[in-house]
Amino acid sequence: MEVVVAGPSELGDYIGLWHAVWPQRPRVHDEMLRDLTELPFAYRPALWLAVEGETLLGYAEASRMPGTKAAWSVEVGVIAGQRGRGIGDALHRAVDDYLRGERVNERFARVSEVDPESLAFAERRGYDERKRDFESQLDPQTVPDELLDAWCAPIPEVEIVPMAGLDSREFRQRLLALFETLREDVPRATIPEPIGFEFFDQHVVGDPDFRWHGSFLAMNRGRMIGMTANFEGDGPEFVDQWITGVLREWRRQGIARCLKAHSVRWSKANGVRTIRTDNDSQNAGMLAINDELGFVRKVGLVTMGRSEVA
Repeated sequence: MEVVVAGPSELGDYIGLWHAVWPQRPRVHDEMLRDLTELPFAYRPALWLAVEGETLLGYAEASRMPGTKAAWSVEVGVIAGQRGRGIGDALHRAVDDYLRGERVNERFARVSEVDPESLAFAERRGYDERKRDFESQLDPQTVPDELLDAWCAPIPEVEIVPMAGLDSREFRQRLLALFETLREDVPRATIPEPIGFEFFDQHVVGDPDFRWHGSFLAMNRGRMIGMTANFEGDGPEFVDQWITGVLREWRRQGIARCLKAHSVRWSKANGVRTIRTDNDSQNAGMLAINDELGFVRKVGLVTMGRSEVA
């Protein structure tokens, strides 16, 4: 068995292994290819494969997390039936060797809460639990129009508008400012740092999968006070919800619920069959909104973290 570096030409093998280990967390080939070839070099993921002859056994990945202070995301997976042979350890050592040449303050790995072997694997290597999230899925075709109409009812002094048709450099700068404010209140494993306009412009709203027509703003007299934004998932019938949030002084007026309902109504009208989102287990407000809409919670994901010694 050997661990080899993977690149764009091995991406199909990598994704196949990923789906064998994590079928509930799909990866999209074109999206990963863009990450490998178009992101700024500092943010391009490093990939490895564990192979034995022609047999693929496992994978590893390390990528710098945008909007953090030298935090990295780490993934290690070994297919069923091959665990216990030291494959995961070899892959993790490859990650360790790579990160020694990088600036790293923290690293994080997500593990299924019903996978005790992987939780123990992470703990033995110095990781500890930092947060838990639920991925939830919704078929928007099942949501009653009456519910969506009720949730989309007008709110005094608030206008809900689609982002489509608003795009400009100045708009993106204002949207980034709103996003940076909202993300301060999003539960996360590490302290957020500003993303920077260039990255946001090119790789967030500039991503070809960003759904302008399915993303909405809450406005008050021309001021952005809330947003919900979506990306196309692994096909036009899939939507990945990115963020839904409202400025603190405008909360508890039903604005987040209204934004979410507009997004679901757009998805329903445009043939979407699956909306995916994930939320921190402590984000009771958004989880309650998702539950009312009919989102089905999947197995929880544990974010394991390890602080690095400078």
